[in-house]
Amino acid sequence: MTTLHALEIPFYVGTSPVPGKQNGILLSSLDSNSGKISSPVPVADIQGPGFLAQSGDGRFLYATIEKEAGEVAAFEIQDDRSLRLLNTQPSGGKLPCHVWAAPGYLLVSNYTEGNVTCLPILPDGSLGGEMADMAFTGKGPNPKRQKKSYAHGAAVTPDGRFVYVCDLGSDQVWILRMGQKSGQLEFGDPASGKVPPGGGPRHLVLNAPGDFLYVNNEMGMSVSAFERNPQTGALRLVQTIPTLPDGATLDGATTSGLVLHPTGKWLYVSNRGHNSITVYGVAGDGTLEFLQNVPAGVGMPREFLIDPSGRWLVVGGQADGGIASMKIHATEGTLTPADRIETGTAPVTFSFLR
Repeated sequence: MTTLHALEIPFYVGTSPVPGKQNGILLSSLDSNSGKISSPVPVADIQGPGFLAQSGDGRFLYATIEKEAGEVAAFEIQDDRSLRLLNTQPSGGKLPCHVWAAPGYLLVSNYTEGNVTCLPILPDGSLGGEMADMAFTGKGPNPKRQKKSYAHGAAVTPDGRFVYVCDLGSDQVWILRMGQKSGQLEFGDPASGKVPPGGGPRHLVLNAPGDFLYVNNEMGMSVSAFERNPQTGALRLVQTIPTLPDGATLDGATTSGLVLHPTGKWLYVSNRGHNSITVYGVAGDGTLEFLQNVPAGVGMPREFLIDPSGRWLVVGGQADGGIASMKIHATEGTLTPADRIETGTAPVTFSFLR
């Protein structure tokens, strides 16, 4: 009989600045057999690291610093998994809420300013000064949330040719092309795809073939599936599907995180207020099928992440300070609760060590 040995899968935790609670970047780990979570320990004392992104080679970690005069920070990951601050740079806008690390540059989404910026990643992993800035304009039908553009998340295609940006304020998913120089941005033709009015696109993911793109709509409590032309970058909306079951209350509910399983078979979205996670099956034609909606095990689940093995999902509760793990069933993609810990922080984002 073969004995399965548990592995400790380390991950970083970004936290939101809350008075009276510990702040900064924490380090925790996940037991690969049981899903148990270790008590997190601080590894970087930095204010409001609201979103984390690792470099492709796993040597560096980048974080937004969520404050009015936005900044981003670069860290070198040490052999003992501690973090050494390399430098910080202005984000080029106010309240940066998302970063995407691509080869040679960092893409930053600035919420309040409604723009994305490119910062060069230097050979030592540190960040250089802004080399590109793309601002968006527009508005939507929601008078409280959509008076202007609000950039909320971006992704670069694996071939590096296109950048897609979610604009919560205008209901647009902007299509940008990389210019002849790395990190230079220009609008595509067409310039955008669009979710249903009032949806409020927040985050997006691309499937591995690059022919489908999925967006969670923060206010619309839905996910939109776009067919993507890999040559032109154009998007065609083919489906918008609710995140909550029929009859569920929508009062105070907004979607937050969006993650595609490493196999591409399942898509997951977190629902704040309703405090749940929804699971979709991804069909062969790229469309989505509602499979499950389960309690997240934490209050106000913001971001979450799937471990590299695809067996576990970890989610943080911004309101109650909890971190919960769930087992992902190998054949169905559905979720079962595994563990939960209290942190004394406001965990909002994760990055598994590569």
